[in-house]
Amino acid sequence: MTAIASNPARHPLSSQLLLAHLRGEATARLNRLRGRDPAARLADAERDVAQAHGFRSWRALKAALERQASGEIRACTGYYRDDPARVANLFLTVRLEGGSLIVQSLSGAAMTLQRQADGCFAAPGLRARYGFVRDADGAVPAMTVDVDGRLSRLQRIDEAQAEAIRAAHRAALEDQARSRRAIGLPPEQLALPVGRYGAGDGPSVAVTLEDGRLFAAIAGQQKLALEAESRSDFFFPGLSAQLRFRIVQGRSVAMTLHQNGAVTTLPRIVSEDPESSDAAMARRFAEQLRPRVVVTLPADMLPRYAGRYRIDAARTLVVEAQDGALFAQITGQARYEIYAEAEDRFFWTVVPAQISFVDGGASAILHQGGRDMPLPRL
Repeated sequence: MTAIASNPARHPLSSQLLLAHLRGEATARLNRLRGRDPAARLADAERDVAQAHGFRSWRALKAALERQASGEIRACTGYYRDDPARVANLFLTVRLEGGSLIVQSLSGAAMTLQRQADGCFAAPGLRARYGFVRDADGAVPAMTVDVDGRLSRLQRIDEAQAEAIRAAHRAALEDQARSRRAIGLPPEQLALPVGRYGAGDGPSVAVTLEDGRLFAAIAGQQKLALEAESRSDFFFPGLSAQLRFRIVQGRSVAMTLHQNGAVTTLPRIVSEDPESSDAAMARRFAEQLRPRVVVTLPADMLPRYAGRYRIDAARTLVVEAQDGALFAQITGQARYEIYAEAEDRFFWTVVPAQISFVDGGASAILHQGGRDMPLPRL
């Protein structure tokens, strides 16, 4: 039998999982009681279980666990960052609003997390699952992020560290947005970055040389041309994003992506694994490519989704309701009608892309190129 500690907040089990276990224990006890007395009630079994754990009543036991749950949730709030050698200038903020945990990155949407049956947390419409690592005293020194089996561990940081990262993020955004001048490089120099780059917990990036031009493509997305700024620095024309390659003994061994104020380092992939993280992205891309079926929604439902949604520092998605239809336009692109396939999910017919609206349009998720991109509402 599981015993409840005298100080519930120090119990190693999640209070909600423990309560579920105790409910099962009460049900099992009720079955035994009814074997002797068919008139036995669940309340009798719950009282017996509560008293066996040192509480006068089931209500007192449940109240203690609810207080424990509140403390557990509050202990999760704070700032968490990835390994700065892998992802710099970025951290996640976890805060408590209205009894729910909210997670938000410096450049992303705020997402409300919902507790799952296994004790982890997830945001509606996204595949990421969040967990919190507890020590023996109930403190939370780290959190985990699991996306399709790719697990990252983020360490807790304090307010001073978070503010320093905010400052670095602002400076990086400014530098990434500045204008750049392209230079010419000989073919042998352009060939040095060619290869595949990636980490075990994220998509890979393929760099190719075609007809004297360098291109880069994230798995499942279209390739984009690169222009050289120096022998090791390249940029995407028209985007606030750059790549820097680390060249050692005439060979590129790693690349860093500079975008949205963050700096992400990806090592060169030496061997190709057919079951790498690209496989999960390819499955999502295939789902996004499948034919969609239009459903009809009431016209008065559409205006709730109208608004502006942030894609990155340079682009927004504008959604408008007009004459019983919904239209979407990304900065620098044409305006297209998007069609409903569910009450809160729409799709484009001109490209294999969909958009899900969360909490009635409080935020959105763009599904394209095998990725799910949260878009905060502006």
